[in-house]
Amino acid sequence: MKNQTQTFLAVIAVSAFLFLSSACAPNDAALPGEAKVEGDSLIIDLEENPTTGFSWVYDDYDTAVLELIDDEYIPDETDSDVVGSGGIHHYELKGLSEGETTLTFRYLKSWEGKDSAEETRTFNIAVDQIGKIEIAQ
Repeated sequence: MKNQTQTFLAVIAVSAFLFLSSACAPNDAALPGEAKVEGDSLIIDLEENPTTGFSWVYDDYDTAVLELIDDEYIPDETDSDVVGSGGIHHYELKGLSEGETTLTFRYLKSWEGKDSAEETRTFNIAVDQIGKIEIAQ
């Protein structure tokens, strides 16, 4: 009986830990590896599989604050006979002038419209006077 009670309490403790850690997890904008500042550039890499019909698109943002330098899909390296593999959608932006803007990316089928997005990522961006980019939380 003592072992069953200990096992039960251990299961409850682990369940509580998992619940609390997911409840306190950062929002989509803070997911590791998706957005980072490298030198003078903001790099955003989002997993994508266009063979499903889905791709990342971004909403309008303040182009006086940020300039899009690169927007490309990079397929995963696979054997040549693999069909339907995914990859990374790579975005690179540079700060132009002091200010703040929001970048919102939506993973959707373009013909279904932005309200049909399966996933959304939002990044609050601040640029200082010398063009240094920060990702605001």
